[in-house]
Amino acid sequence: MQNIYNAIFNKSADSYKPIIFDAITTDKDVLERLFGNANPYSIDNFYTTFKEISEVQFPIKFICDRVKNANFVLKNFSDDTINWDVQEVNKFLENPNPFYSFNDLAAYYFQMKLALGNAFLYANTNPSFSKSLWKYCDSYYILPTQNITIDAKKINPYFVDDINEIINYYNLTSGYEYGYKTIQKIDPKLVLHSRDFWDFSDLKNNLLSFSRLQSVCKPLANLIAVYEARNVIYTKRGALGAIISKTSDATGLLPMTTEQEKEVNERFNKRKGFGKDKDLFIISKNPIDFIKIGATISELQPFEETLQDAIQIAGAFGINKELIPRNDNSTFSNQNTAEVSVYNNVIMPLVATFLSELTQFLGLKESGYYLDADWSNVSVLQEGKHKEQQKKKIISERCKVDFMSGIITLNDWRAELDMEAMEKPLYKKTIIEMNDSELTQIKNILSFNTQKPKQEEL
Repeated sequence: MQNIYNAIFNKSADSYKPIIFDAITTDKDVLERLFGNANPYSIDNFYTTFKEISEVQFPIKFICDRVKNANFVLKNFSDDTINWDVQEVNKFLENPNPFYSFNDLAAYYFQMKLALGNAFLYANTNPSFSKSLWKYCDSYYILPTQNITIDAKKINPYFVDDINEIINYYNLTSGYEYGYKTIQKIDPKLVLHSRDFWDFSDLKNNLLSFSRLQSVCKPLANLIAVYEARNVIYTKRGALGAIISKTSDATGLLPMTTEQEKEVNERFNKRKGFGKDKDLFIISKNPIDFIKIGATISELQPFEETLQDAIQIAGAFGINKELIPRNDNSTFSNQNTAEVSVYNNVIMPLVATFLSELTQFLGLKESGYYLDADWSNVSVLQEGKHKEQQKKKIISERCKVDFMSGIITLNDWRAELDMEAMEKPLYKKTIIEMNDSELTQIKNILSFNTQKPKQEEL
């Protein structure tokens, strides 16, 4: 892994400038260190890989698209109620800049963070307003991570109280003017830098996170190699074997003459094959034979290889294999369950962390507010809740029978419903062990009639 890390960041004794966002890398030594023996012809940087390889784009886009399904709101710290009266925040949650909505901003933020390991949100205002950005800043942007470098002080990060003690500027390379790069220096107080990982193993370059794609370099290499091989087979449309002479005499087979070789080669390459206006069969006046030496697409089984690579890449982002598009259009009955799992275990925690960081960055916390996400309009989550409620209903009906039979206690019943145990003695007894007063309480809770047990009273 150290070789992979060094290759991506181009580390040497005298150079610690990150090149993770550089353009296409074709250097053979770098490729060997990145991919070992599984060396494709070339490999793009991670962001270009995200844009051009569907197996990489799918898990990142899957998450980003579902982030946009959230309803982002401002809440009061005092009672967790939604506050619609703060106009500055209302405007921010609608259109943080003239180009896209807040949901688009959030999706773009995660696109950068997941693909490249770092996301940079920039508040376009004066640094003197950094303590209460939500009041004084009117426009916010997600900066292109591949164009950001950090001008940092040479300070041991273990001995600082604030990260701004380390960073002088964030440098944004925004283009070329008169043949020179245009670099804008941005005050760190105006940048929310979110990292996918912290890496303090290298004290000289620990301000940038590494991308999750770094951990799947081998599958990425396999994908590129498979696509390259398939492309060659499709475009070449032949050359999968050797054509040899069948002419023989008493001594054995005779080689083709130069003229015979030229004629056969011309027939195969110019007049025969699978292309337009070409013949599928060749009739030669020379005795020839064909020896197969290459593999066909079916023999290489590239679709099985790409599926396994896709599963590993998606797994790096927490996406279940059941959700990966398949060549045979396979579907799974548990796809909705898998998607709910991704929401609960991946998307919601990522969004919660983002909103916590953003709340702090904007200065909302000091004003008694915080940003939150409402997922109640996501249909797949509501379906999951309905199924969960149905499941609990069945469990509760079974537990009621067991409780009334004296088999379990009320706390046992609560445990089956994933509820915490109660300390009251009533909840620790079976119905057989209860006295008349306790039985009266049970009758009031459960009702011996046809009423269903109320979970909130258990």
